[in-house]
Amino acid sequence: MSARTVLVTGATSGIGHAIAELFAEAGWRLQLLARRSDRLSELSARLREERGVEVETWTLDVRDRASVEAWAAENAQSLGRTD
Repeated sequence: MSARTVLVTGATSGIGHAIAELFAEAGWRLQLLARRSDRLSELSARLREERGVEVETWTLDVRDRASVEAWAAENAQSLGRTD
């Protein structure tokens, strides 16, 4: 059985970061979105190395509705199921 998948926005700070850490600790597959690509890259690399989880990332500001809609349209097929 494959790992369950969670989509986390704001993954590089605050509550989003804490949620990403908790799900990684539990072995979930992570789909992370954040505005800061540098922090997102650092976080995803660390979680892959330390927790051995699969991580996909996207740099995106969820406050920008048009960007979110474009991201969703572009990625809807490849995202797969989120739990």
